[in-house]
Amino acid sequence: MPSPAYVEDPADKFDYEKDWLESAEMSQPGGGGHASPSEQEAVLVGLIPFNKIRSARRFFLGFSYCDTGPPYGLHRELPHVHPTEPNLRAFSFSAQGFVPQSNELNEEGEGYIESPFEDGDGNAIFYMGYQKAVVIVRYRSFGRMKFLPDEDIEDFEEEWTRWTQFRTEPSLELLQVSGVSNIKYAEGPLAGKPFPVPLAQPIPKMKLIITWMNVPFEYISDDADVLNPVKFLACVGKVNSDTFLDKYEPGTVAIYEPPVFEPTLYPVVSTDPDNYPLAGFDIRITVSIFDPPKGEPDSDFHGHNLLPHPDNGLFYLGTRDGTTAGATLLPAVPFMKMFQHVLDPS
Repeated sequence: MPSPAYVEDPADKFDYEKDWLESAEMSQPGGGGHASPSEQEAVLVGLIPFNKIRSARRFFLGFSYCDTGPPYGLHRELPHVHPTEPNLRAFSFSAQGFVPQSNELNEEGEGYIESPFEDGDGNAIFYMGYQKAVVIVRYRSFGRMKFLPDEDIEDFEEEWTRWTQFRTEPSLELLQVSGVSNIKYAEGPLAGKPFPVPLAQPIPKMKLIITWMNVPFEYISDDADVLNPVKFLACVGKVNSDTFLDKYEPGTVAIYEPPVFEPTLYPVVSTDPDNYPLAGFDIRITVSIFDPPKGEPDSDFHGHNLLPHPDNGLFYLGTRDGTTAGATLLPAVPFMKMFQHVLDPS
């Protein structure tokens, strides 16, 4: 499917090898770079043809878009890599016109140019032309995140391998069991007798926080106006029925917290400037990982729907009717569908 971005005139298409001239002075323009344990950045300053600013911005910052029909792919144009610090990628682009340019199409060669776009009322708009543009490109480290091209991704189930960051947080839940405590005194005058009130059983779990970055609005919402991420909402309050991220067994991943969607802006003009600007989201998905020691080692069941036995502390499957085929407390759904195009019916 074609990109939804405005198609530049061939004369306005940026070519890095031909059009980028890095500025050189006695001291490196832009301040060079810096690094610390918390951040790494670098700056490059250069000259490009003024008419290629829009195209150059897309080239340096990258762009994400998706198909509107089969095969429902997610497409990534990678941010530019810093030439001497390949762990840094472009994240900011600014441009300023340099040396006014005469326009031979005007009666007296005035420098104004008619824009290919119109104002909201359909009227022509104009801007001043320049020979060159001074461009400042800022680069930074994005941390532990892979930038993989489209050809490295076979289908949506591999989208988690790129543009994603992972963070873990240990957590502890206390499970209150009603009735007499299963803990007995082991010494003293009450030796052998149960403690008279229930004690909460601590259950260690792990939070996995996944940040999936720069995902197009159209990829996740079935509503063109209001964000409605139906494939994410279908997983809230559920456990995974599939193997999640190629590593977590069915049942071991639960989503108790709704995903968080942080808007991001795309550095390109839409083919339809009168419609919504092209934009997306950084999506934060918080899941709970839990795979406790099982009382039935040969059981096929894992994770959050297993319940602790009060005597031995091992975990066994619990269902609403007491059979292994019965409904579990947390229903199971395929979590990998969160990485699938919202309109993909497969």
